[in-house]
Amino acid sequence: FFTTKGDGKGTGLGLSVCRGLVESAGGSMWATSNPQGGAEFWIRIPTAGLGARADRVRVLVVDDDPVALKYLSSIIESADLYCTSDPAEALLLAEREHFDAVICDVFMPQMDGPAFHDQLAKVMPGLASRMTFMTGGQLNTGLETRLDKLGLRVMLKPLDAREVRAAVAEMSPRDAVHAG
Repeated sequence: FFTTKGDGKGTGLGLSVCRGLVESAGGSMWATSNPQGGAEFWIRIPTAGLGARADRVRVLVVDDDPVALKYLSSIIESADLYCTSDPAEALLLAEREHFDAVICDVFMPQMDGPAFHDQLAKVMPGLASRMTFMTGGQLNTGLETRLDKLGLRVMLKPLDAREVRAAVAEMSPRDAVHAG
């Protein structure tokens, strides 16, 4: 690890340890900074019995096609879906919220699916490994090679409801500690 602390000044691991504890409890942690100085650290931990559903999988869905988002919402009844058409917003959500899996379109105007995966892997490598791609477009050789190197499932549109449900079930680590 890297620290800016001098000898005898601590390790600088406090926030890392806190984040790991919060995420292992299914929560999220983020910071906001004030331009005049200082920072606020926010922690969200689900409260059992107040809407928390341990039996439901939380899936982040990223697709610029509202029809695809609506279709996915209609066929995945066993999971809580969080849908967005903006990959940048999805990255922020992934850092602030707990998700078990990600379903992402390959072709989006702001950022393609593999680029989204690469960005997500920098901050949430565990979540990035539980990702499935979907595409209705023709894959060129370069993009197909990138997807093959990632070794993740690619579903073709139009999506088959059984395949989508199976993908969500396979990406959902029921007994794993969710540390990103």
